[in-house]
Amino acid sequence: MAGHTAVVDISDARLVQGSCAELREQMSRLKQLFAAPQPSTFAEAIPQLEQLAATLACLQQRLRGPLTAGTQRELLEIKADMQSLTALIQQAAAFYLGWSTILATAAKGYTAQGAAAPLEAGPRLSVEA
Repeated sequence: MAGHTAVVDISDARLVQGSCAELREQMSRLKQLFAAPQPSTFAEAIPQLEQLAATLACLQQRLRGPLTAGTQRELLEIKADMQSLTALIQQAAAFYLGWSTILATAAKGYTAQGAAAPLEAGPRLSVEA
């Protein structure tokens, strides 16, 4: 249809804006957590990452039809935030993987091939009721 304009439901637009703002806030908290990671950081981040995934899924459901320029800008900013958060998580993981290699070498030495000997988990007991 020539000259067709999309009717934007104001409540949907506000829900999308709210979801975008919530995503940005969640990513900000996670970036702060991973900026100076501790050994417990990954365990602490799991519920927050799950909430982030739920918010992303909710936003995806709310995005219908043509996007406004403002929404497109917001989504590009969310994408950039997600990329920087991903980089922080990868750096933290690489840091702790490096430490585990150092600890494995100190505890077990090297394999015949010259690689750090793998650390093995200690015995575990699991009881189901």
